Amino acid sequence: MSDDILQLIDGYFDNALDEAQMTRLEQRLADDPAAADLFAARSALHHRLIDHMIAEAYSETSTASDDLPPQRAQYDERHLRFNAWPAIAAALVLAVLAGLYWAALNHTEPSSPRTIAAGARLGILTNTENAVFAEAAEPMQIGGMLQAGPIRLISGTAQIMFESTAVVDLTGPCEFEMIGPNQGRLILGQLEAYVPDRAHGFALDLPHQARVIDLGTRFRVDLNPRGISDIRVLEGRVRIERGDQVIQVDAENIATIDPASDIIALRQAPLNLVQNAGFEDFANADPARAAAWSDSVYPAHQARTREQARTGACSLKIFTAPDGHASSDIRQDVYVTPDTWGKPYEFTIYVFKSSRDQTPDTMNFFAYLRPRKADSTILQTQATTRITAADPNDQWIRLTLTGIVPAETQRFLIQLNATELESASPQAMYLDDVRLTIGDSVTSEMMIQKGKSDD
Repeated sequence: MSDDILQLIDGYFDNALDEAQMTRLEQRLADDPAAADLFAARSALHHRLIDHMIAEAYSETSTASDDLPPQRAQYDERHLRFNAWPAIAAALVLAVLAGLYWAALNHTEPSSPRTIAAGARLGILTNTENAVFAEAAEPMQIGGMLQAGPIRLISGTAQIMFESTAVVDLTGPCEFEMIGPNQGRLILGQLEAYVPDRAHGFALDLPHQARVIDLGTRFRVDLNPRGISDIRVLEGRVRIERGDQVIQVDAENIATIDPASDIIALRQAPLNLVQNAGFEDFANADPARAAAWSDSVYPAHQARTREQARTGACSLKIFTAPDGHASSDIRQDVYVTPDTWGKPYEFTIYVFKSSRDQTPDTMNFFAYLRPRKADSTILQTQATTRITAADPNDQWIRLTLTGIVPAETQRFLIQLNATELESASPQAMYLDDVRLTIGDSVTSEMMIQKGKSDD
């Protein structure tokens, strides 16, 4: 399947097609049965996500506090404008296929235990990036339904949505197995899981009779060839089981399971020193933290937005303006204390480029990190690699800098820089999840406790 039809279908559901693109999509769907099948799968996924968003919105309405009014999910229902009998016939086929697909994904409650029949459909392949798969029982195509069985990802990334709406991102090399509508097994490699409320209880089996049960909302697992698993809780909490033993791990903690030991090593993730690291909406952020970023240099080129977000609700959008400036410079000073001198640090930021509109052509992005003395003397300068038009679209790209905190450092100056912004063509990049951590994580050991804790 060509990238062109994928972009047309995704553009349709994003309400981003012009008249010529709409006509081209209609023609492809009328002439190409494979394209029609793909549209049916994408339509089912689109409506399933809408259903999930509405359910989440109603859930928030019932639990939100009085001072934080809930936000209802918004979506746009659209219909193709077929104007020829072959196209009308194709549309009818699409409706039937989408209906069958929708019914197949909704015939049970996510948490209902049941016997999985051979060949049962358990989820959808929702995205890939440079993915290379080993031979599979069925072709691995975006929008295609996935049945119980192994998925061997040699390289690249792949995203799967379970019937329950739990989503897992696999990074190759990775071997993963779907074993239920809300359950998987990691055999080797890296996985990140996002588990919405309706998929509460998503279970991930690991080697040596270990299991991770999500209690909401996001966690990552790295499983190396020696069978050692690192489970990092990014948001919420997980329960880790091993036989009849159990331990709960909260956000910002890492648990290590070593098959050679009865001990689970718990490490507290280092504190992120960056304020307003996710560029969240001012209305829902502490004013001091929301104002932490200085965009007074060229403020015409950036704005906080909900168009894209890696985590949370917002990101920072940097865009071109024909009457603006050649560059944009956004800064934050992060202050440190003398006890951090000589300790390791890590700086990370995530950058997103979209292929649908405002695709970067000339603009590029990079970040500076500069430790400074109290008199503002710069002790050293580091720069990330540049994100340019040549980098992949439609994925969050991680940029990282590491080093040792120099003696006499009073603060780190973080500079987020975009250049070539005076173009008349609309171009944009999105920034999210800026982190600066210092020092090794705090490690402790804990015996696996018998008995299961409450959810």
